Amino acid sequence: LWARRRPPTHGRLLLGAVAPLWRRRGIGAQLLHQVLRHAQEERGTGLACGPYAPDSAAARLMERFGAQPMQRYHLYEWNAW
Repeated sequence: LWARRRPPTHGRLLLGAVAPLWRRRGIGAQLLHQVLRHAQEERGTGLACGPYAPDSAAARLMERFGAQPMQRYHLYEWNAW
């Protein structure tokens, strides 16, 4: 079975965070700006990213950059022992 590979058009930003001692200094905005710039250079048409809490500072930062909520995920702690 052969598949024709096409360049990806959508990116995904996972686990983007700034250490607590370095927050509120514009670092998150600079990082997000660089991610978006890279996506544009690669001719991306979309970028999926997401903070854990919809009312967090990270969510507000993403909204400032034009992001809109699309899906919501619930994270559960799993401890089988």
